[in-house]
Amino acid sequence: MTLPAVRSLLLAACFGLCTSCAGPGIGKFKDTVVADVPVSPDSGVRVTYLGVNGYLLQSSDATVLVDPFFSRPPLRNYLVGEVTPNKSRIDWAMRNFPATVDLILVTHGHIDHLLDVPIIAQRTGARIVASPTSCNLVKSLKQVPDWQLVPILTQPNPTLASHETRQFDSVTVQALYTEHDRLCGAEIMPGRKTEPPETPPRRARDWVAGEPLAFIITMGGKRIFVSSGMVQALQQREVTPVDLAITGVALPDPRRSLAETVKILKPKYVLPSHQDNFFIPAEKGFRFSAQSNFPEVKRNLPGWEPGKNLILLDYFRPWTLY
Repeated sequence: MTLPAVRSLLLAACFGLCTSCAGPGIGKFKDTVVADVPVSPDSGVRVTYLGVNGYLLQSSDATVLVDPFFSRPPLRNYLVGEVTPNKSRIDWAMRNFPATVDLILVTHGHIDHLLDVPIIAQRTGARIVASPTSCNLVKSLKQVPDWQLVPILTQPNPTLASHETRQFDSVTVQALYTEHDRLCGAEIMPGRKTEPPETPPRRARDWVAGEPLAFIITMGGKRIFVSSGMVQALQQREVTPVDLAITGVALPDPRRSLAETVKILKPKYVLPSHQDNFFIPAEKGFRFSAQSNFPEVKRNLPGWEPGKNLILLDYFRPWTLY
């Protein structure tokens, strides 16, 4: 194993040990949790939280998934041996899915964002919109035909000003190049794949981050921003304003930059994401990870009112963005 691989594994172990400790349930912040009647919307977008950084977005004429991840293997599987999708947990989660899914958007290639995507795409026929690295990792598994893969932001050396907009029927997707969170100043499982690897990813460290993306999704007359973590000062044009900002805050860096991100995006609602303990099966309910810090998130957003414009979602309890 190379030195960078060892370093990435040690960082992942450190992050995992911190994250795997169970924090409080979401009930501790019940004043911030929103939900409404789970019916298909005639207007707006119904938002369902799937856990980790996963979301189901439904309008009257489109269905989009972001980072769906249900396998949630225990920490030991991340550190040693192989990590494979847990089909029974995927089955359990997909019982809540609509009959059709149009798109699956993937923010980066780590297993808690990409591992389950090939199986879900295979079952739903959804097109996968993702970075070149994420698409090449999926290709190497030979589970999804090429027509379902839509690489985006394929330029060789993207910068923090890079972006690309694609139209998918009634859904507009703008991909923004960003950076992955760092731990102790170091990247977590970095790397890019310019071609499908000869050996498909099996271990956690094989699922490299690739080119991290954030998305602005326009559907149902609404603009929704989704990132899995740290967003450097957005340099791309035409990103604001948005109706909903879903921002990953798993680690300290994105929590520190959250106020600046929100200031730039000018959202009507802020939904902090990626705060749960993803080593616990979703069936057992939402538990904050020990590494998360929602009180800090609230402190960093003075003037945002919990339950009004600063919101949380519980697993599989939809809320409609009107």
